[in-house]
Amino acid sequence: ANNSGRMVVGGDFNPTPGTYWITTMLGDFLDTWQDVTGSSSGGGTINGVRFDYLFRARSSADNIRPTSVRVLSSSLSDHNAVVADYTVTP
Repeated sequence: ANNSGRMVVGGDFNPTPGTYWITTMLGDFLDTWQDVTGSSSGGGTINGVRFDYLFRARSSADNIRPTSVRVLSSSLSDHNAVVADYTVTP
């Protein structure tokens, strides 16, 4: 909340959409998956369940726009990777 710069926050949040930690993040951030797909469902990163997220700050939403989002299968972790492309403008 103290940083006014452009921010993208990502990681293994562990809860599913609609739970306390995710709704708390949605106070100051936008969910990239939902921005691109129009839904909070899908995007399962472990056993078809969504635990991993990419968020962008509401304060910089006009300057950081997601253009695509996908989940990539990986054998490097027990989670699949969430990958997004963004257009960043000044």
